[in-house]
Amino acid sequence: PQLFNLAWEIYSTDPEALKNAVGQGAPVRASFALYLLGRRRTDEGLRLWNGLSSEDKRTNKETGEKMITNLIAELRYHDALQVWNDVMSDKFHMEIDRIFDGSFEEPVAYAPDTIFGWFVRGAPQMHIGIDPNKSHNGERSLRLVFQVRTNIQDLNASQLIAAQPNKEYEFECYVATDKLETGSAPQIQIVDANTGEGLAVSAMAPSGSNDWQRINFNFKTGPKTQAVMLKITRTSCTNEETPICPIFGSVWYDDFNLKRRN
Repeated sequence: PQLFNLAWEIYSTDPEALKNAVGQGAPVRASFALYLLGRRRTDEGLRLWNGLSSEDKRTNKETGEKMITNLIAELRYHDALQVWNDVMSDKFHMEIDRIFDGSFEEPVAYAPDTIFGWFVRGAPQMHIGIDPNKSHNGERSLRLVFQVRTNIQDLNASQLIAAQPNKEYEFECYVATDKLETGSAPQIQIVDANTGEGLAVSAMAPSGSNDWQRINFNFKTGPKTQAVMLKITRTSCTNEETPICPIFGSVWYDDFNLKRRN
């Protein structure tokens, strides 16, 4: 970093001289691209990164992942998606306007480091994971099992999806339930990742035991939207008279799909 600082102070007004001062090796160029992103010289950093070969980008995956984190923090989701595709295998290739693994058929980890994939994590008194024995189509689905006698809101199931500004989208998925009892069942919510604005929310999952039912709604992105967050959420049903909001039973989701209408 000290050498990068020195090179920047001397050659910041001469991009070509700056590149030459840093050196020709792919690792140092990738690191300098990350440095430029940290200096809020994002376009210059991305140009330097894009000057690397496909093989060099994959070889410097760790640096690329740090760039992705930086770009996400700057709300530059489309650029982050491009760097993601540069460093990840074809199995994790992401596209704008597309939900990744919407049917839960891919043998991948649902973890925070899968930035544009599913983030799935359990919570106290709730189990969430893949059910290999029940599906709407295919062989698997996402199952949430509740034995919550007090309160729970954060269901920890979401996906960041790159999208386009000022566009209309149609969303659909399928839900099934078994012995679901609660005053507030799970819902699907779409949130603008750039502004935090809620764009749409579905009806609650049906109480009792129900076979697969279609969830469908439309929403429109804003003028600055580059991504939306798909969430499985739950609204609190507590009040002064009833300070707890229990939930029992199972909910399955499957076949998430997003279609741009214009």
